[in-house]
Amino acid sequence: MLQLTSSPGRQTDWLDSRTSLTILEKRILTKKEIYARVKKPTIIETIRLNRLHWFGHVQRVEENRIPKRALYMNLGTKRLRGRPRNRWQDEVREDGRVEGKSV
Repeated sequence: MLQLTSSPGRQTDWLDSRTSLTILEKRILTKKEIYARVKKPTIIETIRLNRLHWFGHVQRVEENRIPKRALYMNLGTKRLRGRPRNRWQDEVREDGRVEGKSV
């Protein structure tokens, strides 16, 4: 039979040697708490900022360039029945609203 013994001196030595290991709470952290501690933007925020960055780039290019023509192209087709799917421009408009910029 294996017998475990503990002495107060040995336990503090173990804790002192592991000073970088600090246990703040014994619970599972949420995604928001992890991102707040790491101070990195979430995936959604990263996608939103990249989409706004690309939109700003396309706005500054010349009128005859393909990306700018494609952005404002109207295909003239009817949309399907039911709830309409979001277009890229709708997403950019929503991103601008969230970030507080007018698009």
